[in-house]
Amino acid sequence: MSPSPSSFTTLGTAGGPILTATRSQPAHLIMNGDQPVLVDCGEGALGQLAKVGIGVKDLDQVFITHHHFDHIGDLFALLGLCVMIQRKQPLTIYGPRNTKSIIDNLIAACEPSRSLGFGVSGQKLPAISGFLQVIELEPGSEVKLDGMTVRCCENTHFSSAEDGSAEAVSLAYRFDLADRAILFTGDSGPSKNMEALGKGVD
Repeated sequence: MSPSPSSFTTLGTAGGPILTATRSQPAHLIMNGDQPVLVDCGEGALGQLAKVGIGVKDLDQVFITHHHFDHIGDLFALLGLCVMIQRKQPLTIYGPRNTKSIIDNLIAACEPSRSLGFGVSGQKLPAISGFLQVIELEPGSEVKLDGMTVRCCENTHFSSAEDGSAEAVSLAYRFDLADRAILFTGDSGPSKNMEALGKGVD
């Protein structure tokens, strides 16, 4: 039986601080066969996933391009909902340097609600550390997942030098899947790094 074809779906494309009734903030869905991969997690991302039939329990891999609020706003909701459904299977969040610091602080913010449980005496909801892994990526990093290879480079959203020296790094990703290669730029201007990373993509 041949694997399911890959797909790319835009879930949210309205960047910046203005919310609208018709567009959510940046979030995108890659289907690696039957495996959903979320790229950025702006406000509204989880509701948009539900519209295409993907629940929080189905999502095991998230890639973050950079840390502007409009690209990470639903990470807190993602962690909280995973606690509420008593998630056990691993969830991995990939992102540029300082992603772990952001997630650590979101975990701390979840703790008061987690400790309340659902009001059932003696009930304990799972600790986020029990299912969550955060992997920080540097430009040039490569990740292999379920027949998919993901590579990244620094783009020009934060620095035109593109040399990885800045404290804040914005990443572009290349997803090499079984049936196609996809370059996801994230927020960026012209970039020699992305030109090189994108050679031969579909």
